[in-house]
Amino acid sequence: MKVVQSSLERSFVVTHKGKEYFVNYLNSSDQIPNLVNRFHWEVFDENHEELNIFEFENMTNEEKEQIQKNRELRDQLVGFCIKHFNDYNPNFKEDF
Repeated sequence: MKVVQSSLERSFVVTHKGKEYFVNYLNSSDQIPNLVNRFHWEVFDENHEELNIFEFENMTNEEKEQIQKNRELRDQLVGFCIKHFNDYNPNFKEDF
């Protein structure tokens, strides 16, 4: 047997300042469809909307400030999840 490709996905539900966020990590040793047009980390709010971190030239200053706050929040959430990345230890002792 030979491993041809390996993918890793971790999902976290994090509460922060009274709100719930869904943080997902996905990476693969080779290309997979799920990684097209996305970063390895994605963050969704409690309404399952992706946290908006993209800034465009035509945005107002208020929108740009919110984008910056969202980026800081994303960095905090991802950093927290990285610290707890290996907390879950599944029991692989199954009979085959």
